[in-house]
Amino acid sequence: MRTVVVTHFALKQIDSIYNYYLERVSKKIAEKIKLELLYAIKTLKNADVEWQEDEQLKYLNKNHKRLICGNYKIIHYCSQVENIVYVTDVFDSRQNPIKVKG
Repeated sequence: MRTVVVTHFALKQIDSIYNYYLERVSKKIAEKIKLELLYAIKTLKNADVEWQEDEQLKYLNKNHKRLICGNYKIIHYCSQVENIVYVTDVFDSRQNPIKVKG
């Protein structure tokens, strides 16, 4: 089992998604989506699963991967030395992919 670390930026993105659905749809839907994202992030502990490489972030040379959860991409990379997965972003895949570069 690996350790999963969610960056401050990724947590802010999850909060932003939650607040969006809270204001525009309902608290029930907002909580459902947030729980789905958190559960998906928890699955990154499994070292036996190989996730899909994210082509948009190749230029960073950190071997970023993506995990799709509904309409969202969970961007992460693994430090093999520390055996830690860093979740760096949660991105709405319905947006322009160029925005993921920052």
